[in-house]
Amino acid sequence: MAEAVVTYVLRKISESVYQEALSLYGAGDKVEWAKRELEWVSAFLEDADAKQNKNARVKQWVKDVKEVAYMIEDALDKFLVDMGGGRPKGVLGRVGHMPMALAARHKVSTQIDKIKVRMHEIKDNVTTFGLTSLGSSGRASSFRQPVRPVVVPEIDKTQVIGFKDDIDNICAQLIDHNVSRRSVISIVGPGGRGKTTVATKVYTSAGVERHFDSRIWLTVSQEFKIIDILKKMLDKLREINENIYLMDEEFFITELHKSLSKKKYLIVLDDVWSSDLWTQLEVALPEDHNGSRVLITTRFFNVAEESDTMSQPYELRILNEDESQQLLLTKVFPNQFVTNCPDNLLPLTNLFAQKCGGWPLALVVLGGIINQRS
Repeated sequence: MAEAVVTYVLRKISESVYQEALSLYGAGDKVEWAKRELEWVSAFLEDADAKQNKNARVKQWVKDVKEVAYMIEDALDKFLVDMGGGRPKGVLGRVGHMPMALAARHKVSTQIDKIKVRMHEIKDNVTTFGLTSLGSSGRASSFRQPVRPVVVPEIDKTQVIGFKDDIDNICAQLIDHNVSRRSVISIVGPGGRGKTTVATKVYTSAGVERHFDSRIWLTVSQEFKIIDILKKMLDKLREINENIYLMDEEFFITELHKSLSKKKYLIVLDDVWSSDLWTQLEVALPEDHNGSRVLITTRFFNVAEESDTMSQPYELRILNEDESQQLLLTKVFPNQFVTNCPDNLLPLTNLFAQKCGGWPLALVVLGGIINQRS
């Protein structure tokens, strides 16, 4: 059944090892696109499955969906194998091939680009075949792009090694009673530096949860439509009738402004690539001088500076050698209260940690690979 295949591949794409590895090597936008498209097409599969026995073209459409889902899975699996160096013998051999993984970025990007062509054909045929989106409720809805639920990334405690001071400092800025204006605080740094990790720990900290009346988390990424952002935010604040999704951008700006008015809110915009987002979104966020905050993570200083000229961007540092080795070992030896690394392997793990240059995501991915393949 195509629905089961798509669900399986979506679950696999969502696994942390895929997200971490693909983001580290610059292919995160590709896998995000694949995830978004599979989520979109899955909404029509229940209707298609019911119709395929009566319509040969719909039956072929279902077959095409399954094939594309498997193509995506295959592309990601090959990427992870390439990242490990093509399965060389032994753990040390596999880890030693880590630099070869950089070449995998181009390969997976090329494969996803080819899949895009197939996916466009599949989406075009949705209207051709008269398929309807049934969603989880089983009721037919109008042809539209489903809005993905807002999900805060799960960050285990091992991933915050070396970031405690950063988390405490940013939390203090968010709940600073001396700053009543709606301020924008930005965490800046290259991909893999730990921005999302820090933002997640800040967002879920007990002090921040108590301080704000409403909190919204949004992952933006490179490609976005402002109306989709507005829909997601409003959907987080209140239950939305299906017919509302047909309304225009101005409607959602007005409704979002109304829903947040007089509330002390925190909006997290994760992975912002363009300052245009804040320019378009700002008008929908009320300024009630009650200490509301917006927290942005971005790779670009100009995005941070243009979002709030009165706030200093917060740049994350790289981890030192001790922190790097500690983070690596917690991923190599997970589920252990005390990391139990044989003494004779400590120099080797220290060497591997140094090769990662203090980059948290590189350490997390490398530790996960060693653990999975040992």
